[in-house]
Amino acid sequence: TIYLVYAARPRLTRCSPLIYTAALWADSAGEVATYLITYGTPALTDLRLALTEGRGAVQRLLARQLPVNRDAGPAWSAAAALSLRHPQLMLALKYLAFLGGAFALFRGLDRLFAARTVGGSLPHLSSGALALLTAALVIVATEPFLLRAAPASDFKLTFSVPVLANVADPSSLQPTPATFAMDSSTLLSIGFFASLQVAMYIICLLKIGEIGRLAVPPLVRLKLMENEENLFDGGLYVGIGGTATALVLQVLGLIDPNLLAAYSSNLFGITCVALVKIRHVRPFKQTLIMEAQDTIARGPIATT
Repeated sequence: TIYLVYAARPRLTRCSPLIYTAALWADSAGEVATYLITYGTPALTDLRLALTEGRGAVQRLLARQLPVNRDAGPAWSAAAALSLRHPQLMLALKYLAFLGGAFALFRGLDRLFAARTVGGSLPHLSSGALALLTAALVIVATEPFLLRAAPASDFKLTFSVPVLANVADPSSLQPTPATFAMDSSTLLSIGFFASLQVAMYIICLLKIGEIGRLAVPPLVRLKLMENEENLFDGGLYVGIGGTATALVLQVLGLIDPNLLAAYSSNLFGITCVALVKIRHVRPFKQTLIMEAQDTIARGPIATT
């Protein structure tokens, strides 16, 4: 049968090793000959593909006596194909989408809860800062390898710098290279402290909006704002409390020692209080003072 194939197609003699191997693996020269006669020269490509996949693939191909469908496979959408061709561009668009979504979220919350405060809405600077912080946390949480340092290369040039060490303690003589990698517990701690400050920020905006909507004289609203100073400083209290709690847990050995996770709580608290008191409380009090001054300048209204 193989001889008949050779007679019908003399140029197939150049592929005799391929045909012979396929016949050995299939344990049937007749199936190979039938496949070649049925599908002609393209059958050689199919046999070569099956041989690269192993003996089982050859037997399966010849048992089915069907050509290989090279058009089959996963169907890529236009977006997936664009991501494969331009990964950096699509990654940048993804990060911009995170940032835009966070900004739209905070602008919507401001319009919902503090629409009647000074200026009518949250300043773009504050919304942008909160959106940037939230987007950064989301990106770090969804990209597990973003902050993971690459393994040290044996071909990288290094310098040995002598440092003080305890000769009696051999472990102190081991070099400890600096790294910027952070484990998941650190990232979760930072995200938790940041979410507490965002919640505190929204609570302060709600209180300012509540006082601004009261139908009372400006001086009364000004006194109410002064009465809420402890609430507006609540971000500092929460931040200091988070730092102290994290340090205590580290000393007790309940969590891994990490000063970054501990002091990030204090940093977020300072940022929250600065945004609340500088961007909201101060302009609102200024407006109330001007309204009270206008009321005093007009004088009491005569009644009959």
